[in-house]
Amino acid sequence: MMETVEKIEERIDQLKWKSLSPYQRLVLKRESVLNRKFGSKEKKRELTWYINSNKVLLLILCLIISYVILFVQASNEFLLFLFLATAIFVAQRIELIQRLSNLNEAKFLKKILEDIKR
Repeated sequence: MMETVEKIEERIDQLKWKSLSPYQRLVLKRESVLNRKFGSKEKKRELTWYINSNKVLLLILCLIISYVILFVQASNEFLLFLFLATAIFVAQRIELIQRLSNLNEAKFLKKILEDIKR
């Protein structure tokens, strides 16, 4: 029973750490992050906002690419630049969704841990 609780707590800490942005993981110390209040509601709201804004930016970029391909004679370099920008936005979106998933899993494990401790 104690091993299970320790493993769940360890996994929660890992997920909290993974739900931070790469910049925060580089700058902040792991112990200071795990010791202070985490604020998962604010973090979830922030990540959801970033995902939605990323969706809008991807839509605008796809509309620009469609317009350029269909109606404007553009150079191959410009089209490659637009596709590279799209790839960067898609990669950022994947990373944001993964961080949100880690946050949701940590919240779920925290509820399971509370049930086990009762």
